[in-house]
Amino acid sequence: MARRKRYLIKRNRFFVVLAFCFAVYLGVVLVQQELKMMELKQEAQQVQQHAQALNKEITQLKDDLASSQSMDYIERQAREKLRMVKPDEIVFSIQGSSKTVQKP
Repeated sequence: MARRKRYLIKRNRFFVVLAFCFAVYLGVVLVQQELKMMELKQEAQQVQQHAQALNKEITQLKDDLASSQSMDYIERQAREKLRMVKPDEIVFSIQGSSKTVQKP
């Protein structure tokens, strides 16, 4: 009887230790998964912000494209970049400065 009692106690200790090890392992795995989830949520938020910034840039570029088709834009670019003037205009250039003054 005493022998059987010792056997049951040893067997119970083994299962208690085994259950404790399993609980620790399970806890470690759960903590790691939670940390990974937080990291992925943060990455998803960054990707979403980047997508919003790109959408704003696309909208701005579409607006620029639409405005570049107007005659006012074409005339302004010709004046600024190509230094073109209308036939009846006089351009005054100030020496030592990159600015020019146009007189109609």
